[in-house]
Amino acid sequence: MAVIQSHLVTHQRKISPAYVALVGTPGVGKTSLAKQFFHLEKQNCYYKYLFLIPADNRAKIYRAFTEIYQSLGLGATGAANTELVNELVLEHLAQIRKRWLIIYDNADESGLIQDYLPLEGDGSIIIVSRNKNIAEGLPKGTKTIHIKGLCDTEAQNLLLSRLNGGVHSERERELSRRIAQRFQCWPLALRQLSAFLEESETSMETMWSLLCQQTNIEGDIYSYKDSTSSYEFTLQASWSQILSTLQVPTIKLLNMLSLVDPDNIPSEIFSQGDSTGPPFPFTQFEYLSARAPLLKYDIVTKMEDGILSVHRLVQNTRLRMLHDDDRNEAFNAMLLILSHHFPKQALGDHMHALWGKCEVFLGSVLAFDTAVNQWQPRLDDPSSFLNLICDCTWYLWEIGQYEEALPRLASSEAFCASTIGLGSLEAARIYVNQGSVYSSLNRYGEAGPLFQKALDIRRVLLPQDHQLVVNSYMQVGNYLTWQGQCDDAVAAHEHVVRMRETYTTLSPGIAIISYLNLSRALLMAKRLAEATKAVDKAESWEEKLPNDTEKTYYGAHRLYIIGNIHLAGRKVVEALEAHQMAYQKRLESQATAYLIATSKHKIGIILAELGRIEEAIEFISDEITLLGSLPGNSKCKLTRLSRSEMKLANILLRSGLESASLDHRERAFKYYEEAFGVIIGDQLDLDFDTLVPPIDR
Repeated sequence: MAVIQSHLVTHQRKISPAYVALVGTPGVGKTSLAKQFFHLEKQNCYYKYLFLIPADNRAKIYRAFTEIYQSLGLGATGAANTELVNELVLEHLAQIRKRWLIIYDNADESGLIQDYLPLEGDGSIIIVSRNKNIAEGLPKGTKTIHIKGLCDTEAQNLLLSRLNGGVHSERERELSRRIAQRFQCWPLALRQLSAFLEESETSMETMWSLLCQQTNIEGDIYSYKDSTSSYEFTLQASWSQILSTLQVPTIKLLNMLSLVDPDNIPSEIFSQGDSTGPPFPFTQFEYLSARAPLLKYDIVTKMEDGILSVHRLVQNTRLRMLHDDDRNEAFNAMLLILSHHFPKQALGDHMHALWGKCEVFLGSVLAFDTAVNQWQPRLDDPSSFLNLICDCTWYLWEIGQYEEALPRLASSEAFCASTIGLGSLEAARIYVNQGSVYSSLNRYGEAGPLFQKALDIRRVLLPQDHQLVVNSYMQVGNYLTWQGQCDDAVAAHEHVVRMRETYTTLSPGIAIISYLNLSRALLMAKRLAEATKAVDKAESWEEKLPNDTEKTYYGAHRLYIIGNIHLAGRKVVEALEAHQMAYQKRLESQATAYLIATSKHKIGIILAELGRIEEAIEFISDEITLLGSLPGNSKCKLTRLSRSEMKLANILLRSGLESASLDHRERAFKYYEEAFGVIIGDQLDLDFDTLVPPIDR
């Protein structure tokens, strides 16, 4: 503790944060030490802001950053924009003149946290990791502290503290020392073993005798990919006595808890409510009864609001101990529970109103999906699993977690191929979700064929007027619009609208998006009067939307299209007004950074056309800054940067600022070359507008 505090305080500078990496094998107490430091500093008031971030996947990091964003007063709850939230939090931490502390727990992959690490500001950062080489990916000057667990005396005292009475015989002290050494003073195993000693009133003599009957208590649990050696410890030995005293329901509960988010197991997860679906493995009373021994023996921990946590190594060890049949039973039981709880996405509609409940169970669904891919269980209802992952990845798409969604969709596609086949409706859902993510990443060439696959499947399996078939026609129509195939796009969207108008019940969101998609296709075809009528139809449905969030979301889309219609009709002032309103609504709804950047670009171009050069330069410069802040260097990002740098260069040139124009022109070429892997020199015949889809120009 003193070493951590000394380094952070001594090396903390107001310009850049001080870094400490706590590394060690699982269960040696890294997280416990970090949390002790966290709570100690909270009492000391040395830091104004303190944040604890679970960092084992992007979704958790993003959720934590959203909470930081709100606690710093940067925005309200509601719709979330991954890139913008990240950028604003890091920017704020760099600027505030108050000390802050951030702990990234379970940060075993340096690539996961790189985009979320503050590099400026008066702060301290602690990275907790099993990866002993994690510091290689952290800023220079990071101090690595290897946590080796308890010394012999500390381990001995931990065991003795659970015995009745304050005075211990020499024999008891000797046996406690032997038991501690038998487990190499490993805190997690000793903590659970000592809890068992206390609860069962087992003597140290009896425990030593039982342990001596086991010839092998060591075994490789698993090695982490960034490590050079495997972990030589196991909980199985300390559990052998505990498990023998547990009832079957408690053991089954432990098996199931080994499949979900270890940091955040919701209190209501085993509550079925008034559902008429298949019965849960436990009633609420049975669950509470089965849970009690796990809490007593420190196998699981109860936190605030009834949330449970369980150590990752406990989960992994338990799963490895199970026979295939028992493991499969646990997977099928937990699939039933998660499918019941996680909100279902209906017929292509948005899930805005359900985001709160999605967030409660997201971590457990992601953990379950990871476990399915690791253990390859025999699921009795593979369709239920695929639909669960499609619901989850649709939500991830809505909140901009594209990098989290894509690999899970890829593994779901492989699972689907090996179970129910790629000609199924579940496969069509996977293709739609993949296409939606690629569309949001502006990778339209990859999105189109996926939407077409989904349409082909649905046309075979469903009636032609089914809403899912019509949705697929709409998605293919969007692809045609992006590709500039205007007549085919209009035909597809007119078919969609005709089918929608025959329905007796229709979601307002689905109706709005259908008319807006038609209007965009008509705009691209230069049929401005018809495009305006389609937009008016969309607006007539907005009052039927259930909440302000959705009204803001769809209103921003509508206003953006109206602005483009005005611009195409040379009504420049009206175009500016519409785009400014669309921009404000996008900010309110925390739209994705790409959408906000698109609005900034459009406003900048219109301002330049109106001769308001300084404002135009400001908007396009802001757009470039926003695009540049996005993680990674995707082709989509680089081509947009290239286009915008060239636009800015041309505006500056027309304003007589030749030197500044030349700088931005060189950057435009640099981004172009990086995007396409070519050397273009100083060519004058490149059309930089073609770097973005026609609909975004």
